[in-house]
Amino acid sequence: MIFNDAMPIYEQIKNDIVDKIENGIYVPGVRLPSERQLAEEYAVSRVTVRQAVGELVNKGILHKKVGSGTYVRATKVEQSLVQLKGIIEELRQHGYNVSIRVIETVYVKWSSKNRMLWENLKLDRGEKVYKIKRVIMANNQPLLIDYNYFPEEIGRKYEMLDVSKDVIFRALEALGYHVEYATQKVSAKNATREQARLLQIEERDAVLEVERLTFSGSDVPLIYTRAVYVGTKYSYSAVLRV
Repeated sequence: MIFNDAMPIYEQIKNDIVDKIENGIYVPGVRLPSERQLAEEYAVSRVTVRQAVGELVNKGILHKKVGSGTYVRATKVEQSLVQLKGIIEELRQHGYNVSIRVIETVYVKWSSKNRMLWENLKLDRGEKVYKIKRVIMANNQPLLIDYNYFPEEIGRKYEMLDVSKDVIFRALEALGYHVEYATQKVSAKNATREQARLLQIEERDAVLEVERLTFSGSDVPLIYTRAVYVGTKYSYSAVLRV
């Protein structure tokens, strides 16, 4: 790279890194070369590289992971709070390449630990709940862990579906269940050890937990979902009117 005298060198390096991000040379989630490697690439001191990278970290374009390196911060996926859509449908509409890894499909029995799940789905203790646990990838980067819980009657039908491909939310309609409305709660939390492993983040990193209970027109609960998103990659938006 040829530097000019009209601008500080660290500013020119900073702009070059941003250009590489915008042109897809450094894609979201990728780790940058080390300070030493960048210093050699630009033929400058590590102090100059550190200043350029530090400013991009402060602007939120890059982020540092202790003991790991400096990464390009992923662009947040934004979902509307006023439309009832599944996350996969939302991601695909925004042009993301979506892939799904199924972690677990299992029938769960009632216990005092999960009694709130039975209360949400309005089930008797003798009934089972069908659980589907998946990791959703957007552009090959883990975005969320998707927990889905169905009454056993509905779960028996989902057993026949390939949930690594089928859109769970839309499949309710295809299976003959009319989706009318949903209630939703959004909470900020810290990643557990297992969640950090699946999402490729650090334990106790910020995550966004979204709980949704979806109903039929006759107020019958159809599915309870709990989605745990990487906090730096996801946000919600809403239009508020007087």
